[in-house]
Amino acid sequence: MISYILRLASPVAPVDRMREVVRQLIGIGGGRSLGFGINRVRSLPDGIGQVLDNYLHEKDGHVVEEIKSNGNGNGHDPQQHAPVMKIGDICPECGEAAVVNEEGCRKCYACGFSEC
Repeated sequence: MISYILRLASPVAPVDRMREVVRQLIGIGGGRSLGFGINRVRSLPDGIGQVLDNYLHEKDGHVVEEIKSNGNGNGHDPQQHAPVMKIGDICPECGEAAVVNEEGCRKCYACGFSEC
């Protein structure tokens, strides 16, 4: 899929297409996450998205600075204060994407399933 997206004849720059691929892949949950903290990988697509994101940040060091400064140097990011919706893994009980790791347990916010 990624190779196809990058080879497409498009007026959108390849780097921008890659950023969209990263945006779509990062955060996809799976059966079990691996790792802790910033090294946590939720699924194979999430891991691929993280690797591509790291590549983009290394390739364009100024991308991180633009996001932090909002392009105008004032350091204000409007999305910083936006509420963050938790998207979890698929629950084995109810099938909703509501299972999150919390306090060392995997809990489902939809049905109350707990894996402790």
